[in-house]
Amino acid sequence: MNLLRRAAALLLGLSLLMGQPAEAKGLFRSPVAPPRVLSGLEVLLSDSLACVQGRRVALVTNQTGRDAQGRSTIELLAGHPRLKLVRLFAPEHGLDGSRPAGEQIRDERDPGSGLPVSSLYQGSNQVDPALLAGLDQVLFDIQDIGIRPYTFTSTLAEVMKAARKAKVEVVVLDRPNPTGGQLLGGLTLEPAWSSFIGLYSVPYVHGLTIGELARLYNQAFQIGCRLRVIPMRGWRRSMTQLQTGLPWIPTSPNVPSWDTPLAMGITGALGELGTVSIGIGTASPFWVAGTVEADAEAMAAAFNAAQVPGLRAIPWRWTPSAGSWSGKTCRGIRLLVTDLPSLDPGLAQLALLDCLKAGGVDPLAGAGEAQRRMFCKALGTERILARLADGRPLADLKLELARENRAFRELRRAALLYPD
Repeated sequence: MNLLRRAAALLLGLSLLMGQPAEAKGLFRSPVAPPRVLSGLEVLLSDSLACVQGRRVALVTNQTGRDAQGRSTIELLAGHPRLKLVRLFAPEHGLDGSRPAGEQIRDERDPGSGLPVSSLYQGSNQVDPALLAGLDQVLFDIQDIGIRPYTFTSTLAEVMKAARKAKVEVVVLDRPNPTGGQLLGGLTLEPAWSSFIGLYSVPYVHGLTIGELARLYNQAFQIGCRLRVIPMRGWRRSMTQLQTGLPWIPTSPNVPSWDTPLAMGITGALGELGTVSIGIGTASPFWVAGTVEADAEAMAAAFNAAQVPGLRAIPWRWTPSAGSWSGKTCRGIRLLVTDLPSLDPGLAQLALLDCLKAGGVDPLAGAGEAQRRMFCKALGTERILARLADGRPLADLKLELARENRAFRELRRAALLYPD
């Protein structure tokens, strides 16, 4: 009887596992004892305070600047006996991350510390060097998400430019790239499409930490400021956020979980056209794509026929509760990551646009000139828009993708801080 009970229990366990999604089978599951990664903030406080001791410093941060216990960087540095924190700077979405995308942020005063908060997102994207007068250092502690079109990294670059002019050192407290340091893909930004959602010629998904990006900006793109990066301890390029043991703090209103950037690297630019729902206003933003009248089955079949490594699509329906698609039942596909290490975001972008056509959707229909320009700004190129407009196959871009990604891997080599 004992043998029969054990056999029955084993069969039950196997049947439950086979019925679970990929996440439960280990794709995103952390190890039993997650490696303990120390963020740059924690390394600074544990053994690197000498580099800020006795200095007058300002801090660029938001709600993501926290240690592993959830204490904010502001709380930990304000009143610290070994440094003088005199000013705070806030990026897009504000110091608490609650403001909608694109909303200008006003100067204010932080109620907890009483420190003045200067907005770096209120019309002009350039940082006035006069804001840094009287400072010795500017500390930067914001969680990035690993994709180019995100204003936090542009804010970092503008702070570095201002610091160079003001002769002030920039100290970046490094944090993990949530999708790891190996995922890379998408076309490289062309200088003609440089904007505040993408300043420099890097791919759509770059595979760097915020500290490594600072080093890349300073060296390859010649900002040339006095820069110091406080590296993490224990992080490897193969690690996702879930494997670090560090808590995930949503970086902005539509990035609720650590894996959202995986989907943003595929569908994000498409959302700029405003003609396709990508799940904004649902519990899974960026993981879906479609319209009210799309043929979901045809879209899924076309996407899967493209055989994008590490990715599958299934037919899906959703009804957003907010945004321009609010209250409308949409049809299309939901993306499923089947093998994260092999995922190619650039190929996935092309396959997504091709499968829309198979589902009877023209993503350019109804998109105005402003939306088309934003689409190109996000992608960093007009090449995809031109092919969509002319009906040319997007597959022609695969060789360009591969060539540009190889070139960037070589370019970024000198900026890397962590092993594979």
